[in-house]
Amino acid sequence: MMNKKIYIIIVLISLLYGYIIKYNMTHQNSIIAANSDLGQMYYKHVCSRCHGINGRGQNNTYPPLMQSKWVSGDNGILIRIVMDGVTGVIEVNEKKYDSEMSGWRKILDDRQITEILKYLRKEDQSAHSDQVIEQSEVRTIREQTKNRNLVGPWTAAELNAIRK
Repeated sequence: MMNKKIYIIIVLISLLYGYIIKYNMTHQNSIIAANSDLGQMYYKHVCSRCHGINGRGQNNTYPPLMQSKWVSGDNGILIRIVMDGVTGVIEVNEKKYDSEMSGWRKILDDRQITEILKYLRKEDQSAHSDQVIEQSEVRTIREQTKNRNLVGPWTAAELNAIRK
């Protein structure tokens, strides 16, 4: 029962934080120069709090995104992780992490998710440059998994089953 209360509190805090971020990003979009990297800005406001400003993770609690098969691998899996989060033990670069990532489905739109993922792929030297993530792909995954919020965040096992 206590775990459920803690989970609900974490979800509520994440949602509040997300709405604040969405408000800030919307207002900052209007002042960003045309040649600026929106993905970098979105990453900074949404992802860097946990994954670090350089995507290398933080404090052995949150996994690195750079040189991770989760980022450089299957587009659909990466999109699902950002949309609905991940829970339980997940292995990144031969190290196990057991922290929960909230999903951003209700906070980020398809364009924002696409820009973040394009930025990560561009920054990650191990990512496959030929695997471009398109906004239409994000939209398709959003539609295909629209009821995922009823189930909760993905587990590594579920994501690995999709990969096969």
